[in-house]
Amino acid sequence: MTTSSSVTEITSVEQFQEFIKAAGPDKVVALNFWAPWAAPCEQMNKVFAELSEKYPSAAFAQVLSSIQIANYRLKRNMSRTLQKISK
Repeated sequence: MTTSSSVTEITSVEQFQEFIKAAGPDKVVALNFWAPWAAPCEQMNKVFAELSEKYPSAAFAQVLSSIQIANYRLKRNMSRTLQKISK
C-alpha cells in the first residue's frame, strides 16, 4: 500500500481491509476504482488528489482494477522467482 499526497494506493484485498480498519468507523472514506490504461481514470486521479487536499479529514484511496491487481501479482511473483533463480 503506497501513499502519494493524501491518497493511498491499494493493490490487494488485504491492503483494502487495513485501510478501512485504519480509517475507523467515524471517518468518511472516499474510494476511486481505476485502471492506469484508461484515460478517463487518469483524469479523475488528478481531481481525486485535489479533493484529498481539500478534505484532509477524510480518508482517500485509489483501488486498482482487478485486472491490474492480477498483473501486479504476476509481475511480483515473476520478480521473486527470478531473484531466487539468480542466487
